[in-house]
Amino acid sequence: MGTVFRKAWTSPLPPGAEVVTVRGCPMARWRLRNGALRTAEILDGADGRVRIRGRTATYVARYRDGSGVWTEVPTGCKDETAAKAILANLERRAELIRAGVISREESDEGRHGSEPIERHIQAWREHLRAKGTCDRWLAQAPRRVARVLGERDIRRLRDLTAERIERWLHDQTDAGMSAGTRNGYRQSLIAFANWCARSGRLAVNPLQHVPTADARSDCRRKRRALTDDELVRLLDA
Repeated sequence: MGTVFRKAWTSPLPPGAEVVTVRGCPMARWRLRNGALRTAEILDGADGRVRIRGRTATYVARYRDGSGVWTEVPTGCKDETAAKAILANLERRAELIRAGVISREESDEGRHGSEPIERHIQAWREHLRAKGTCDRWLAQAPRRVARVLGERDIRRLRDLTAERIERWLHDQTDAGMSAGTRNGYRQSLIAFANWCARSGRLAVNPLQHVPTADARSDCRRKRRALTDDELVRLLDA
């Protein structure tokens, strides 16, 4: 039988934190950057340094998956009743896998399709960082994907369709965005969808047939060869 719980965590004492006594127990109290006040229990770490301890704001579901292995899955729910509803759905899918009604791949696709899209973008960003992607692409690509999905109100992977993305690209054409920039957004979106397909989050890439804009017919900056005078001044510099 599975269960839901809020996971415990520890971290070093925040800079500028003060130690106060609450109901006879020592507590750390500090302010976040936005001015919000936070308190947490104090404990002595293994290295002898003071640390703080708390629990996650959202619940984690722990259950036996389709292979019978105990698995922990973040529910994203602050309400225990809602978290238990997600646990029941996870356990039902595990039973269907063990009974051979659905495959593990089908189960993974259905589970990922209902998760918040921000979680997939963050996982993709971590994947790009792990493979050594250049800083420019690492910063630009996830930001572009998040912008498009946010403006089209795409909150789940199951809502990611070619029609919605083509609609956004068409709106940017009307807003005056160049074809080259639109193609850059398209490239980021397709790279994200390709990764979702490879990682089992999507069965196929739904954006693979989104058309490319004709950048040659919408050239905003025409390139030309340097004149002799410009070349001489460049060499002198």
